[in-house]
Amino acid sequence: LLMLVERSARNRFLALRSTNISNLGAHAASIIPLRKGVTILSGLYRIPVCYYRAIDYAIAHGAQVISASWGSASSASDARPMIEAVKRASDAGVVFVTSAGNHGENTDRFSTYPANAKFANTITVGASTESDTRPDWSNYGYTKVDLAAPGKSILSTLPSNRYGRMSGTSMAAPMVAGTVALLLQDEPNLTPDQVKYRLTHTGSTILGSSTDTRSYPYLNVYSAVTGTTTQSSNTGLYASQLLS
Repeated sequence: LLMLVERSARNRFLALRSTNISNLGAHAASIIPLRKGVTILSGLYRIPVCYYRAIDYAIAHGAQVISASWGSASSASDARPMIEAVKRASDAGVVFVTSAGNHGENTDRFSTYPANAKFANTITVGASTESDTRPDWSNYGYTKVDLAAPGKSILSTLPSNRYGRMSGTSMAAPMVAGTVALLLQDEPNLTPDQVKYRLTHTGSTILGSSTDTRSYPYLNVYSAVTGTTTQSSNTGLYASQLLS
């Protein structure tokens, strides 16, 4: 099982070497860290170029999970190469986990990618707080954000061999990606769509905020890995609905 994890937003270096992560509990898993690269200007937006290449690299080297803690506020037309790369991952049967973004916006109306590139394989993750609520800065969306995971004051690695606490949906997405790795280790025949259903239907729920009173699924690792359902998340949906 290979797992692509993009480095933090600073991306100090590029490492293409697979690194064993058995100490994290996924004993058959390896990790391919890939960095984002230069950007190109498209109108008012900055579209990272190497994201597409990183996705293709992961697909070519057998990744089953991609953890994409990055994104760009952009129109669908400007983000077309990124959307097409996510579709290539979907066609290859890769679970694509991405962060929802930190604009505090409703992504049902706010355009950001790859969070809004919705295919059967994509899982878009918002952040939650220690009190199981959505922080005001986390993007949300009833149709675009699939579930929430801890993303506030998370202990993380920093440059110069340091540790520190950071907040953001970039902290939340890797927790979901790690859960996917554990789930596929135990049940390797699950499809990405079945993985998505398991994660979004075995957890608790959290409230949005004072301005967003709907409830969202909240990651429950234990319930996911001990669950037994193999139902598909997109059963009964037309292809046009998945692409909207």
